[in-house]
Amino acid sequence: TLNPWPMAGGAVTATAAPEDLLTSRGAAPGDRLLLTKPLGTQPAMGALRVRDGEFGDAVADATGPSIEAIGDAALEWMTTPNLAAARAARPHASAATDVTGFGLLGQARTLAARSGVRVVIDRLPVVEGTPALSRLFGYGLAEGESAETSGGLLVSVPAERLAALEDALAAEDVFYREVGRVVAG
Repeated sequence: TLNPWPMAGGAVTATAAPEDLLTSRGAAPGDRLLLTKPLGTQPAMGALRVRDGEFGDAVADATGPSIEAIGDAALEWMTTPNLAAARAARPHASAATDVTGFGLLGQARTLAARSGVRVVIDRLPVVEGTPALSRLFGYGLAEGESAETSGGLLVSVPAERLAALEDALAAEDVFYREVGRVVAG
């Protein structure tokens, strides 16, 4: 069968000095976790694809904001580059990963495994309206399982550098929310 939806993909290859890299290794117990974009692109895009018929009506009725408004917000986040967030994080963070593809849970598990720690996530910033859509579609947004497209950075920062990182993110006009912490384990 032929897929009616546009598909795109890409890969980036670069070189850098090891001391310039901020990787998913290095998170330590006591670190705080920040996320630099709200979650919810998968349910937002799913809702945009379902606009007519009986299920289209169910989607439209599932949430307060209009599907167009939710989709526009998600598209704005998806087209916001992570460059400013990465620049702000590099001098302060102990580890980071982008939350794309495998959702927050998958990326947090990777960061935890590579750093030999546990990650505790206790709050999720989301695009308004997407939790209800996620429940309708079964995407698992509240559980951190919803796939993200062009998601933000999950940044691990030592507690003593948290204020400096928050100042750096604010100076770059980067959205961020504290979402959890790193513990031993």
